[in-house]
Order: sequence, then C-alpha cells, then structure tokens
Amino acid sequence: FRVLPENEIPPVLPGDFYYLLEENMKRIIVMLLAVVSLFVFASCDSSKKLEWPDDKLGELIPRIENASGEVVSKNLDYLRINLDDISESQYLDYIVDCKSNGFNIEAVESGSVYYSFTAFNSNGYKIDINYYFDGDMDISVYAPISMSDFDWPDSDIAKMLPIPDSNYGKIEWEAEYGFVIYVGNTTKTEYKDYVSAVYALGFTVDYKKGDYYFYADNADGYSVSLKYEGFNTMFVRIDEPKEEEGGTNGENDNSNNNTNNNGASNNNDANSGELTDEIRPEFKEAIDSYEAFFDEYCAFMKKYNSSSNPTSMIGDYMSFMSRYTETMSKLNEISNDSNKINTAELIYYTEAMTRINQKLLEIN
Repeated sequence: FRVLPENEIPPVLPGDFYYLLEENMKRIIVMLLAVVSLFVFASCDSSKKLEWPDDKLGELIPRIENASGEVVSKNLDYLRINLDDISESQYLDYIVDCKSNGFNIEAVESGSVYYSFTAFNSNGYKIDINYYFDGDMDISVYAPISMSDFDWPDSDIAKMLPIPDSNYGKIEWEAEYGFVIYVGNTTKTEYKDYVSAVYALGFTVDYKKGDYYFYADNADGYSVSLKYEGFNTMFVRIDEPKEEEGGTNGENDNSNNNTNNNGASNNNDANSGELTDEIRPEFKEAIDSYEAFFDEYCAFMKKYNSSSNPTSMIGDYMSFMSRYTETMSKLNEISNDSNKINTAELIYYTEAMTRINQKLLEIN
C-alpha cells in the first residue's frame, strides 16, 4: 500500500467510501509499523497470572486477585501495572476501592472512548488509571516529591520570573542558563495567579495555556514552562534562547523534565550539565496527544465495524482524517529533532507506539 505524504488527504468519492476507509486504516498501520520497527523493545506475555507487587507502592493500592497481566515498571518512586481481561464493572468497582483506600484528593474521572481516573492520597501519592474497552487496564502509582525550604536562585535568568509566595519545594537543577523548580504549598488558584504574573512580565510569544499548563517565550527568546502538578505543587522551568545554529547555549537542553505526572523524577546530577533522562513537558504532551487520537480512532473503527449503517459515519471519518494530518505533523516535529531525544523519552515514545500498534492490529 502507498503511504500518503504528510499533508495529503485522500479524495473521497461516495462509491469508494468503504474501500477508502479500510485502505486508510491499513496505510496508518503500515506507517506505524515502520516507525516502531526503528526501535528495539522487549515484549512480555501479558496473559500470565499477575504477581501483585508487595513493595510500598503496591501495598498502597487495592489488590486485584487472580488477575492476568504484568508489572511493567517498578522502583521506589514509580509503579506501573498492566492488566488484561478486566470488565467495565471491575474497573468501576476498582475506582470505588481506590477512593476508599484514600485516593480521593483532587480526583478526576473521565470517560468517552476510554475511562481514566487520577487522584492523590493525603500523603501526596498519586494514582493514574486508564481503562480501555478491550479489557486492558493500566495502573500507575507515583511517589511524592521530597521537598524542603529553599532559596529562589539569584541568577540573572531567575530574576526574569516573579518569586513565588512559597519557598517550600525542591530545586531539581539550576544553572546560569536555566532551572527546574517544584514549588510546594501552592494551590491551583495561586498557580493561576503566578501564570498571570509571568504573562505580565512579557512571556507572551507563542504561548499555550490550559487549566494545568502554560508555555511561552518572551521577545528575547527565553522560554518558560509552568504546570500545576496537583497536590498543591507547581512546576517552574526557564531556559535561555536557543542558538540559530550549532545547538543551544549553555547546553540548556541537557536537563529535561520527567515529572511522572506528579513530579517524581530521575536524578542524574543535572547540576553537572550531563545529559539526564527526564521527559520534556512538550514532548510528553505531543506523545500523549498522539496516543489519545488513535484511541479515539480505534474506538471509532470498532463502532464502524459493528454498525448497520456505516455511511452515516462518513462525516466523523473525514474529521479523523483531517486531524490525522495535524497529529502526524506534530509527531514529525519530534522525529526531526530525534538527536535531542533522551533515553526516558525514547522509552516513553516506544511504549506509546507499541500500545497504538497493538490496538490498530486488533481492529484490522
């Protein structure tokens, strides 16, 4: 099959709708298979009975007896479990159990093409659950950031930002070319006030803003990233401008942010200027957006395959094709910058691609 160029959307003729729908699905699968084949990853048999982890993070969350699946990742700060053959009612019961176990602070539930649940407990541990209607369920648990009183940096670049009201948190790393700081004891309202203060200081160029994030440059090219991590924690990062040629000033891309959604991060001595395995917020946002798109697409195709009137879905299908072009454009931006992708980002990327590929093969 011919893989369409990035910006080419296939023409649709009424009589060709069914053929086109199947052909485009196959083209996407071929493209993703080509991308995934560039990377080496280990696959595990998720059909085996799961041995529930007996460490602290595993004991914090409700146990599911006689489940099949695997422990994908486990350390002192992070636990991820993948479960198979979980029914919708089991998922909903599990959320009730999580809340009963104390994961009821800043709880957020959503559900359309798949279900998700995130919440903190009173000690700052975070749980993140995603349930897909094919029976797969992912459970991630994150340890809280270790915080203490700190002094705001006195560097010239630090003076470009307002000093937060709270001096409780953690300086992840700092240098003359930038820093990453987690500021605790900061409510969501205080985070929004800080965003407004940063915006007022001139960080208005190419800004992107949501309820929980803010990215922007100023007129001189300095970049700032702000995020509300949850549990009264704010993420603050600033970087000096990138050079037009020859890389970046001061190796400011050598330390990136892996927040693990609540701030748990790898510590590879970022103060030394050596490369760290930390995921940049913009990288994570792009990959998450990419995976979310294909979750919707696969749910749509399952609905199409079982529909008695597929022609009524042509409008939704063309909307997906238009969004597909935009999504691939964002992914290509990352691929073109592949020399800056570190180990943690590569793992995050390939895990997402593997999940997407499996879903696409299922609907094929």
